[in-house]
Amino acid sequence: MSKRHKSITPEISAWISEQKVFFVATAPRALDGHVNVSPKGGDSFRVLGPLEVVYQDFTGSGAETAAHVRENGRIVVMFCAFQGPPKIVRIHGHAMLIAVEDPRYAEFLELFPANPGTRAFVHIRVDRVSDSCGYSVPLYQFQSQRETLDRWASTKTPEGLKAYRAVKNRQSIDGIPALLPDTSMADAHSLIEPKGRSANLLNSTVVFLVGNIEAIIPWYQGIGFEASFFPPGFCILRRGAIQMFLQQQDGYTKPEDPAAHDRGAWNVYIETDNVAALFEEITSRPDAKITRGLTRQEYGQIEFEVTDPNG
Repeated sequence: MSKRHKSITPEISAWISEQKVFFVATAPRALDGHVNVSPKGGDSFRVLGPLEVVYQDFTGSGAETAAHVRENGRIVVMFCAFQGPPKIVRIHGHAMLIAVEDPRYAEFLELFPANPGTRAFVHIRVDRVSDSCGYSVPLYQFQSQRETLDRWASTKTPEGLKAYRAVKNRQSIDGIPALLPDTSMADAHSLIEPKGRSANLLNSTVVFLVGNIEAIIPWYQGIGFEASFFPPGFCILRRGAIQMFLQQQDGYTKPEDPAAHDRGAWNVYIETDNVAALFEEITSRPDAKITRGLTRQEYGQIEFEVTDPNG
């Protein structure tokens, strides 16, 4: 019989720590996108609290989970008992990808054994915990964790791993952006897609200007948003499929009429799967006013900025 729990109980947490493998399932927003299930092993999963978990994401030839998490955050983690009494535990929630440029990356790094293949962490706010019988799951005898990935990663230099991820982990099989290459801003032009392919627009994000970003972040957290703060003045807010950006502008005050925004008081951030093609498309227009060319930002994105005819 299936049973739903209010949270991850101490008993469930202890049982999870005894399992040698778990499975992660995600899916893109698109109805014709490919659903993904990935097996995970090693000492790579931690229960942080009754409704909070994180797992260590290792370098591999694909990055489906990373892409789906970046796009919409939906995730389910499943544990099965392959030895002992039958049991299945599923943990549903909203995930955030913690890549190396995220300030929390170093914090999560301390929770796991050092591994040269670590490329990110997947942090999950849990909204559903359930277990079921697992009577049809076969019994298997655990022998050992595989060391192939660790040996492979240990033969690579940090630069070699970055180069591998830049080629293999940039996007999902559906073309959704996954792990951005960890390179300097000076290399941004060499990282973009070659010309000749049109750009698909993936989603848009509103950017709000605020006068005191550190004072407003707790308000959004209080209504359920997760906040990734990049000092001194940029924050990414996420809740479910909704994403918003906060941008510090010293001296900014809200307009008296909320419907009347001063010039520059709000922007729209549009994500694409081919920033080079979009840049070329827009700059080919004689009325395009580019206010910032292709540039890699400190939070990892390659961006450009254009102002519409209304300013």
